[in-house]
Amino acid sequence: FFFGPHASYAKVTKMMNATNATCDPGMILPLFEQTWAPWSRITLYALGLGWCFLGIAIISDIFMQAIEVITSEKRNVTMIIDGKEHQYQVKVWNA
Repeated sequence: FFFGPHASYAKVTKMMNATNATCDPGMILPLFEQTWAPWSRITLYALGLGWCFLGIAIISDIFMQAIEVITSEKRNVTMIIDGKEHQYQVKVWNA
């Protein structure tokens, strides 16, 4: 549905109720989900959501480590200060 930027909450709710859009029981978890106590469903959904976020966090961490390895290069730079040679290591980004 596209309601536009000026649609009110009451108008949207009225149109949604007019379509009688309901989900079948157990559509997400087909194990007699509707007969479970609400606290058990909340706990299960919270654990599932946490599991998904944990997986995304692990994959993101591995990806960021790979990016750091790719972009972290060090180069030796020789500078002459007061007639003496000094060697420094500098980080080069995106070399």
